[in-house]
Amino acid sequence: MDDPRDEIRLEYLRDWRALARTRMEHIIGLTNQIFRHLVLLNGGAIVSLFTLLGHDAQLRVDRANLMQAFIAFVAGLVATMGGMTASFFAQNRLFAIEHATAEQFAADLMEIEVNAGFKIPGLSFGRVCRTVAIALSFTALAGFGVGCYLALLSVTAGK
Repeated sequence: MDDPRDEIRLEYLRDWRALARTRMEHIIGLTNQIFRHLVLLNGGAIVSLFTLLGHDAQLRVDRANLMQAFIAFVAGLVATMGGMTASFFAQNRLFAIEHATAEQFAADLMEIEVNAGFKIPGLSFGRVCRTVAIALSFTALAGFGVGCYLALLSVTAGK
């Protein structure tokens, strides 16, 4: 390293990589929390409906609406699992993109020619997976809302 700017470039590169790593950790942590809460919502609702059925002798319920509520909560759980899977693939692509971008950035910063036709790997696949994960998380939330509505309707309709 004859040029004093090289040390500055390397320090900048280290900071940039640390920022990218921190950003990825926050994205993954937030995604995990969102899907964990969706599992808790829909799974807890299913458990509460089983509890409601256990007390059926004391409370009259419309079983047809209650079954539809079960289906909505299960659909919410299935959407959550699908969203978690799509999120995994999106995060995997995002990591690969961050890594490839960092390598190209390092080469550009050090003024080294490594890849003239640089292309970010799997960007469109990552975007599709991210969109699917977001759509499925909203679907899971909608399943919870519909399930709650149907469960409440089953209790009121049974009286």
